[in-house]
Amino acid sequence: MFNVTHFYYYENADGVADFMPTSTLEEAFVDLLHEYPLLAGVLNTPAYGRYTVVVDRDCLNLPEFKVTQCETDFARLKETHYAPSALPAGAATMGRYMAQTGRSPAKLARVHIMRCKGNSGVVVFAAIAHALVDGASFNLVMQRWSAHCKHRARPGPPDAKPSGAINFDHAALSAYIERGAPQPGAYIRHQFISGGPLT
Repeated sequence: MFNVTHFYYYENADGVADFMPTSTLEEAFVDLLHEYPLLAGVLNTPAYGRYTVVVDRDCLNLPEFKVTQCETDFARLKETHYAPSALPAGAATMGRYMAQTGRSPAKLARVHIMRCKGNSGVVVFAAIAHALVDGASFNLVMQRWSAHCKHRARPGPPDAKPSGAINFDHAALSAYIERGAPQPGAYIRHQFISGGPLT
């Protein structure tokens, strides 16, 4: 099973003393977990081969949230055009493939916050199992985390939440699918030239 991974780079151009506080990032990530609990689930593969994600409220498989101090200055990262090779070893805390450690279930999400030398910036590595997201929905999840960070940095009323919550209502989503739309096979057949494998 693949993982969707990405690095995000944030420069502290104004020299803010408390730049992107770890507490805000972590608390906002917990807010995200409340909205998207599948990140704390376990990926199961039944005998018939269909993946399922099980969230057990009494035994959560919480994502890894790691914070480290990086000895690389942010200016150095800019010079290398943000090449991952300029980051310290272990910057990516999750590979392209899911891996189980011992008897513990594989983590479905990992986050690594790296604070650059001299408070010059922050690098965020994020990874989510492809069983949960594709590229587009990965970005939506990250945007939602960002919205929670901004909300915590500038809080409104106590019960207020940032707008744009992720919608898991299948009935609401189905309402946007056209009735009588061609079956997926029809789209696939159109992608092959005459004489190809599907003709």
